[in-house]
Amino acid sequence: MNSSYEILDILSINNQEYKIYYQKKKHYQRNTYYHFKGDYFLITSYYKINKAEAIEVVKKYALKLYKKGYLASKNELEIHILGKSYKINNNSIIYKNKLVNLNELDEFLIKDLYAILLERFEFYRNLMEVDSSYFLTIKNMKSCYGSNSRKTHKISLSTMLFPYSLEIINAVIVHELAHCYYFNHSKDFYNIVFKYCPNYKFLHQKLRRKIYQ
Repeated sequence: MNSSYEILDILSINNQEYKIYYQKKKHYQRNTYYHFKGDYFLITSYYKINKAEAIEVVKKYALKLYKKGYLASKNELEIHILGKSYKINNNSIIYKNKLVNLNELDEFLIKDLYAILLERFEFYRNLMEVDSSYFLTIKNMKSCYGSNSRKTHKISLSTMLFPYSLEIINAVIVHELAHCYYFNHSKDFYNIVFKYCPNYKFLHQKLRRKIYQ
């Protein structure tokens, strides 16, 4: 976890622990935001927050997620890869006829899925006429789903995307490639995004709500 993150508390829900992290944003944002990242909660704010009140907000948020079935018992958990579910047994899954431990899953999938994601990246890079100097990496990022470096021309996708269908991942790829033209989130930027991904808004909502298919 990035050193700029502060642990505020640890929630114990249905035999699982979820850390609550807080990040003080350096750049202005209008509101304080509460995020569920699958295995932890993240609070981001430009302003100084009341930590006790923020923790209570997260607890109420976690209760809603639990009631909706997002925080299942550890023995009932499933994991998703490219939108397909896999049963967890003894902290492992059977994936492509291989027993893969969850502690090693991200590194395993970085190698296993790279060719698929590279093909999607190259398809959209060519379609959107982005310079060939831009290249793809996959990283274990926890604060964002993708990034685009203007300096190095490196576009990175997060391992947090692995649970989602390729259609949803395509939307993230288009988003990051659009930044090759506009390094902001202006109207012009989104005009490019929607040109190459007309249902981007729908897919982005799936991403935010952790709907994997």
